[in-house]
Amino acid sequence: MPTVWKLVDDMPRAVECETPGYPNRDADGETMNSNTYFATEADAWIYAVRDAEAHVFLAARDVKNLRSALVRAEREASDAAIHIAKVLEAHHKWKEAEGVA
Repeated sequence: MPTVWKLVDDMPRAVECETPGYPNRDADGETMNSNTYFATEADAWIYAVRDAEAHVFLAARDVKNLRSALVRAEREASDAAIHIAKVLEAHHKWKEAEGVA
């Protein structure tokens, strides 16, 4: 039986099959998709490493975007605090002028 390599938890593992390739099934009964089954262990490792690198890149991009969003939110919160202070001060002055308790 031919051997192909599949990714299991992002690690290459050898598995036998009758006929390599999609839509055939491996010895475990799973369909051999082109992005998770490979002809050689080297090809499987190349894909696994590139996929892991892509996850790191995407996570770093998300962190950068979230940091930017946090800076904006902090600025908006600061502006809102300044605004409420001005409103409350004006309200207090109005109450004093009107003699409202």
